[in-house]
Amino acid sequence: MINQFVMIGFGAVAYGLLEIFNKEGTFLDCNFTIIEPKDKSDELNKLFANRPKGYTFIQKEITPRNCSRLLNICDENTFIVNLSVNVDSIMVLKQARRHKSNYVDTSLEMYENHIQPKIAIEDITEYKQFEKNNLYHQNEMAFKAMKGSRKTRVISCGMNPFLVNQFAKRALRFYGESKGVDVDEMDGDYAKAGWELGLKRILITEYDTQKFKTKSNKQLFVNDWSARGLESEALDLVMMSLNPSDMKKYGKKYNLIKPTEGDRTTSIRFLPVRGMDMMEQATILDYEGNPFRYRGYLIPHAETITLSQFFHYKPPRSTLKKQSPSIYYIYRMCDEAIRALDFIRENDYKPLPFEHVVMGNEIKSGWDSVGVLLEFKDLERLADKKINRVWAGTVLSIDDTRAMGFESGPTVIQVVSSVNACIHYEIDFSGKGLNNAETIPHKYIFERTEKYLGKVYMKML
Repeated sequence: MINQFVMIGFGAVAYGLLEIFNKEGTFLDCNFTIIEPKDKSDELNKLFANRPKGYTFIQKEITPRNCSRLLNICDENTFIVNLSVNVDSIMVLKQARRHKSNYVDTSLEMYENHIQPKIAIEDITEYKQFEKNNLYHQNEMAFKAMKGSRKTRVISCGMNPFLVNQFAKRALRFYGESKGVDVDEMDGDYAKAGWELGLKRILITEYDTQKFKTKSNKQLFVNDWSARGLESEALDLVMMSLNPSDMKKYGKKYNLIKPTEGDRTTSIRFLPVRGMDMMEQATILDYEGNPFRYRGYLIPHAETITLSQFFHYKPPRSTLKKQSPSIYYIYRMCDEAIRALDFIRENDYKPLPFEHVVMGNEIKSGWDSVGVLLEFKDLERLADKKINRVWAGTVLSIDDTRAMGFESGPTVIQVVSSVNACIHYEIDFSGKGLNNAETIPHKYIFERTEKYLGKVYMKML
């Protein structure tokens, strides 16, 4: 039975998670320990004002030197919630195993070397030049560290990665039903179903329209979720899963770098260009459910890896190699974040000195649309080269979150709804080992998240 939460990092996502705990009246009999380098007394006092148990605040940065000591308070009844964007997740995950504790994080990341790269991005030609500083490596390390451990733990469980992966499963089932294909009759083999349905691409789409009172400048990165997190992702190399035709397309222009660890047949490739410097087009839905085209940045995200693994399939013809659909994230972030990225370029790709995450009345208006766009070859009309598309996702506005009584904005609530669901999954189901999104039933997750997601759409386009 969980009687203690240890929260690593207390930024906007941690604040939003406690807002959901308070709204649901959950974990009231648990002790909370918050480990965070910045003074968060005002926020914590507000959030814990009506909870029967208080909290312990440790104002420290968690590092390799003090991690073991700080987490010695953990045991088998502890839930470690790692919501920091600049702490080595593998380091904390190993401590969770040592103490037999539960564990979640929003994204399995470690930001260490990207600020002062040892080699210019455009000069990178081999995987070993950035092997220790990418999400693919982190995912491999997580499963190696947890090998043989049956305690249920979940990694990369934010909105994306995680909840969009569940939308991908739901969208494939939806499209399959329209074609008379039942995934359950294939024993839940989504990879086989995707192949038989002609799945070509899974585009992770996000378009954020939120407007703020506070503006970014050359010294200040303003965002509606972690500024440091977005900076770090935007500065990393583009990462894509590529189907055979897209492999040829992008290979004509870029040196595609294949990982040299993990599955040798992986469709994951890295491009020697920063995520903030490469854009692609996609289709997404607005608040009223109307589709529109947009251009966004190819920000590297963990769902590219896990969805690629999940949909990796060996076609029955012996001449075809094991392959995945093309999968990548196309992010049109809020206006102030885009302005801040321009200032980072002017600053020789170095993070800005200060950050500010907006909340409450600082957000004037807007919504955040996040979901997946699945593209299928029409196998019945190949001569027409027709492509069928399905979009599934959530569009949540600031008015929606205020109506629910949250200070947090749409982007944060979309993230923490997923984290909250994963926490309950771990408590409800023991002995499931380490999980990414795809190994957790999507119906369980949506039962606990949908009430926080505003308008949820699933449409053929």
